[in-house]
Amino acid sequence: MNTVTGFNPEKFFLGSLCRRGHDYQGTGKTLRFNNNACKDCKSYWDKKRQSDHAESIHYLGNLCRRGHNHQDSGMSLRYTVSDSCVQCSSCVQGESKEAHNERSRAYYRANTGRTAKRVKAYRLANPEATKRRCRSWQLANPEKMRAGNAKYRQAHPEKVRAYTHLRKAKKRNCSYSNFSAAELKVHLAEFDGCCYCGKIGVDMHLDHFLPLAAGGSHVLSNLVLACGTCNMRKHDRDPYEWFSEQPFFSQKRWKGLLKLVGKTQKTYNQIPLL
Repeated sequence: MNTVTGFNPEKFFLGSLCRRGHDYQGTGKTLRFNNNACKDCKSYWDKKRQSDHAESIHYLGNLCRRGHNHQDSGMSLRYTVSDSCVQCSSCVQGESKEAHNERSRAYYRANTGRTAKRVKAYRLANPEATKRRCRSWQLANPEKMRAGNAKYRQAHPEKVRAYTHLRKAKKRNCSYSNFSAAELKVHLAEFDGCCYCGKIGVDMHLDHFLPLAAGGSHVLSNLVLACGTCNMRKHDRDPYEWFSEQPFFSQKRWKGLLKLVGKTQKTYNQIPLL
């Protein structure tokens, strides 16, 4: 006797075999939604629709049940991913757009995991189409894009800082390694204030001990924490030559800095690879 498992009885039921013969777990029956539609048939048509219209957010489909006729085409304008009617989504049964948006947000908050999983699966299956749609949205919504970027930068300063320096290293064709923001945070925690002058409680910069302009690499062992003043004054100079000219220079501080970057006086100017 077959044991039927793996479906939610509140959303599905086992009904008569569909015309495509989708047999659910050898039961001789088809798994159907409560509206009687075959689950496998719907999955097939969803994938076909998304493949046929992968380059656009919308497409012209069957007339919706409310008869929203798009530009007298006899068809409804529908979303490619969800297949829902655009006009129905904008104003459901006389509901204002603001009320509908709030209801949609409430659903998203209540089903965050399910929604995120569905969106991620679609993006992985359609990377090029996703990039094009994202780019189209960015061009159409520059103010929202800037506001969102500013909010992200404020909330994730370490990630932004790591990305900015990696981008500069790639632009200069310097060698680099991929490390996470968490790894960078742990590395910088070893520094107690500016590694050069010793200042604390001031705006700190991420500095390449051996400058990128001088052939330095973007790796953890070549990154140090420096105050804005020291970082700007040092610029692309040799670290020892610049440091030895400063009034706060001392052999003790220099040796401590070499220890932090894993160098010696003889090897301090060798390009690190890790």
